[in-house]
Amino acid sequence: PGSWASRRLGPMRVLRFEAAYWALALAAWPLWSSPWMKAVVPALAIIHLAGWGAGEFHRARVEARPADERTRHRLAAAVTVFDLIETFALLAIAWSLARKAF
Repeated sequence: PGSWASRRLGPMRVLRFEAAYWALALAAWPLWSSPWMKAVVPALAIIHLAGWGAGEFHRARVEARPADERTRHRLAAAVTVFDLIETFALLAIAWSLARKAF
């Protein structure tokens, strides 16, 4: 039994969504005026696009649930730390865009 989110948002669906989001952010390259954003946006886009590509290549392994509990906890911790770092980057990007808009 899992939550409604885990049933509807499988790993591949999340990888595809995040890859598309960062591909759009990368496509907006001419809009980024800050050197900081010109470094952070491509870095995060490359990480997400590579993760999506690797996920598609190893789809069965991505969608399979790790057998032992220790591996599941380590994987969950790694994803949590990465998402926390990504959240700070997104907040900094939003702050920078808001300062320009207002």
